[in-house]
Amino acid sequence: MTFERKKTYNEQISECYHDGVLPRIFTFDCDDEVFGPFSETYFSDGVMRFASVAAYTAARLALAEDDAALYERVIAGMNHETLQSIIQKVYDESEETAAISRIMTDGYLALFREDSELGGKLMSTRNRVLICEDEDILFGIGDVENVGKITDSEGELRVSPDDFEGENILGAVLTDVRKRLWLDYIERSERFLSRVLNDDNMLKWCRSYSFVVENPAYPEMEAALNVFLRDTHRSGVSSTDYARVLSDAQIDEESIWRGSPGWLRHLDYDVLLACIAFQFRARHSMGTLMDSAIGRGTLLPYFAELRFRLLSETFLL
Repeated sequence: MTFERKKTYNEQISECYHDGVLPRIFTFDCDDEVFGPFSETYFSDGVMRFASVAAYTAARLALAEDDAALYERVIAGMNHETLQSIIQKVYDESEETAAISRIMTDGYLALFREDSELGGKLMSTRNRVLICEDEDILFGIGDVENVGKITDSEGELRVSPDDFEGENILGAVLTDVRKRLWLDYIERSERFLSRVLNDDNMLKWCRSYSFVVENPAYPEMEAALNVFLRDTHRSGVSSTDYARVLSDAQIDEESIWRGSPGWLRHLDYDVLLACIAFQFRARHSMGTLMDSAIGRGTLLPYFAELRFRLLSETFLL
């Protein structure tokens, strides 16, 4: 049986944003250039560098088995097939899926935190279901009959994940990693926004910010603001299809700026993100962001609501 070449993650995300609609299901395989454990993306765990998440996972498993010889072989370099067989052997002998998942989660966290551009690609899938559409029974969904056939024309799953032959470890791991990356970003954002509102000098600078004349030099504030804007750009928040989402949900500008906690609680997840994006992109004015969104504290409740949903799991579709 043959299948058409699967689109890479980058192709999927580009088409989604071009069409203005983000699909409910993201699929990828073990060789995906961003999400695959066997992609040759180097990263450090703080002690040494690894050529891939698979290499990191195999090395950690070797240490857990107190197999120094195997560890040295992994560190020296192995091809994908050998790494896969090492991980598969541990699973076959102990069916210790949880241990493998924990190690892979640690590896992906280290990778995506080190390379925030790659991390941003994962975050930009928002709360969508992640599935490793691969016949590998450990990392993917297994049954090759399902490849290319697990979603319908509306992007909904045709079959229940419980019916997959494979463990889909990669999909579950990346879902957990994505949640942690979002929490990292939200917590940093809340600290920055709270700091501004509780510092008279920062607050005054924001409230008097002008987009048409040069503002007074404030290196500390400018540095913190640049980090906040960079993190937001990388997360994919500010580049979402917010205009269409807000229009479809019939959300008006006044409601966004008012943003009461009770109103926020009932927003769909995509609408919540679109309201945040609007505040970064409204009239394309930095002055509006500085004065209304940051200086008047409008943004902070939105991030608090995002954090609540992530911690309570209510962000899942």
